[in-house]
Amino acid sequence: MRGHVTFGSFEFNPTTRLLKRDGVELPLPPRVLGVLEVLLRRAGDVVPRQELIENVWRDAFVTDTSLAEAVSVLRQTLGDDPHSPSFIQTFHRRGYRFVAPVAVQGPPTAAAADVTIANRIRPDGPSIGMQLVPWCVAVASAILAGVSVWQAVATRDVPLHPVARFTIAPPSGTRFDSRAPAFALSADGSRIAFSACTAERCALYVRPSERLEAVVLAGTDDAGAPFFSPDSRWIGFFAGGHLKKVSVNGGTPVTLADAADPLGGAWTTNGQIVFAGAAPGLRVIPEAGGQALTLTTPNQGVGEVRHVRPAIVRGTRSLLFTAITGLEPGPGRIAVLDLNTRSRPPVMLLANATAAAAPSKDTLAFANGPELQVVGLDLDRVRITGAPQSAMANLAGVNAAAQFAVSADGTGVVLTADATPSPLLLWSATSILVKDGRSEIPEEAVPLSDLQSVVLSPDGRRVAGFRRDDAAKTDLWIGDLVSGTTTRMTHDGVASAAVWNRSGTAIWFASSQGGPFAIYQRDVDSLELPRRVFGGNHHAFPSSVSPDGSVLAITVVDPETGADIWTLPTRGGGARDLIRTPFDETNAVFSPNGQLLAYQSNDAGRWEIYIHRLNDHRRISVSTDGGTAPFWSPYGDAVYFVSGHRLMGATFGPDGSPGSPRVLLQRIDARPVGLDMRRRVLFERHSTTPAESGVVTLHWDREVRQLLGPPSPTLPR
Repeated sequence: MRGHVTFGSFEFNPTTRLLKRDGVELPLPPRVLGVLEVLLRRAGDVVPRQELIENVWRDAFVTDTSLAEAVSVLRQTLGDDPHSPSFIQTFHRRGYRFVAPVAVQGPPTAAAADVTIANRIRPDGPSIGMQLVPWCVAVASAILAGVSVWQAVATRDVPLHPVARFTIAPPSGTRFDSRAPAFALSADGSRIAFSACTAERCALYVRPSERLEAVVLAGTDDAGAPFFSPDSRWIGFFAGGHLKKVSVNGGTPVTLADAADPLGGAWTTNGQIVFAGAAPGLRVIPEAGGQALTLTTPNQGVGEVRHVRPAIVRGTRSLLFTAITGLEPGPGRIAVLDLNTRSRPPVMLLANATAAAAPSKDTLAFANGPELQVVGLDLDRVRITGAPQSAMANLAGVNAAAQFAVSADGTGVVLTADATPSPLLLWSATSILVKDGRSEIPEEAVPLSDLQSVVLSPDGRRVAGFRRDDAAKTDLWIGDLVSGTTTRMTHDGVASAAVWNRSGTAIWFASSQGGPFAIYQRDVDSLELPRRVFGGNHHAFPSSVSPDGSVLAITVVDPETGADIWTLPTRGGGARDLIRTPFDETNAVFSPNGQLLAYQSNDAGRWEIYIHRLNDHRRISVSTDGGTAPFWSPYGDAVYFVSGHRLMGATFGPDGSPGSPRVLLQRIDARPVGLDMRRRVLFERHSTTPAESGVVTLHWDREVRQLLGPPSPTLPR
């Protein structure tokens, strides 16, 4: 090849083996330049992989991996997108083709085709060969010109794999599940799975890309948090306190392991499933079932409470997950673990995110509050590169809020919702007295700002709640339900889990200054700083106080036994364990007479509500179909709790045993806070608009690449 070859803003000199862009030399390894030279020589042709290897690595034994790495570096240098190529197009299992128009400058035009002609006409046919050269040159030039024109038109008018969006709505009479991330996409982008709920139940639905409607999968009652297998043939999901899997074509679901909480799963290419269920850390189990083993353990020394939302980085053995710093799932630290070297601890990538996924090996998408952001990812150095960019520019009215999924082929889904924060996060309702289980709650507006995890004061006039100020701090605030004003109670660390004293003059809460959570007390109307009352090597959170104010029920998180219920005297004395088992027990609440303790436990494989009698330590079952967040009626004659999307109640008989639970409210999209003396239930919610549709983006990784630019090149072997 004689003369300089130009394409776009690039110029390649085959004699000096130099590549320049706008006159500036671009240094590349010899093998990469060799690949470029062969592709330019055969511009417009599909060059087989073996031919490239034989020409570039003539005396070395290499595999297709070396060629793929060289092409990757070349693409990064050219700023080329493999999914919408402007220069190098991949033909899977065949080879590569240079698709950009090329021009040859320099010595006579005939020389521009010397190499191409030499590959087709042997020079040792003296006379006839020399006579045919001019004709061959003309034909070759015409073909090259035709290919160039065709490529120019094709790349300009028919872009490959354009970014496209469409909406997806839940089936009639259902809404997308709000208990956990509702969406999952198959690795090949051919199917979308989601969890949707009616007033009575939730189930798993699958929509193939060629169909307009989704179909429900039989046997998936209560399903949530779906995820696909790498071959797109199976769907993992959580239901009834278990981790399960089901074929994408339907059939009987297979139970794999106990998992009380639907906190996410990820399916690896070597046949294992990583999931977040009841244990504080992530667990791993063979896809065929078997013993679930601990994969990660939260580092209480830096304030981690649970590991949730696992996700595999496309084409790697790297696992992303969120390390949360509180009892409830929420914003935390995004970390990455190399599954090939599990002995090494996870590495934190960024903070203040609820979930993360990887559109490609070198990009990271994460939910930061209501916004979806993307940033560069360098797995070789295990670090974030560049500054995060918003991915919401073309998604007006969309609220990420951890409700997004990314498939292995770069397709993304974001759940739609009203992006404007609701001014009404709480409301009161008298529907606790209805008997027909109606689904609509008559509201009384409560003018409060964005407080979360609120608890009602004994007089029903104020609430204590938490507000996240930035990536590292969550503070305790007091809100007045009458005036709508709020007062800040703490100014440092991460605060969680508030409990009022019986007079409403003081609050116990948990706080972490970067280590294990400890319990503090703060007088509401005093200027004195919070006072530490309990703490140790394990996380501790207050849960409830006895009616006489003498005993505080607390939750202690032990790596060996999980969450346990302890008691702590409020007037001095040591804490002691009350309910300590190999399972989790939490959310303990004293009855108004102080003789009973309602709590939730996952020893049955899912969360259920129980009563602990303090005089004889007898345990009484309350719920029969799952239950969380128990609270008492003001007179202690009933205990209320949440089961799925329903508010349930069980009334106590003359013998002190609870009756069968009955449905009080259907389809609640809020958390019950408590019941005041006027028998009004206070609920907490965080959006006025329920999610009614999803946005699907095809080839979203291309859009991410446009936002972030090409990654920094990594030299091949």
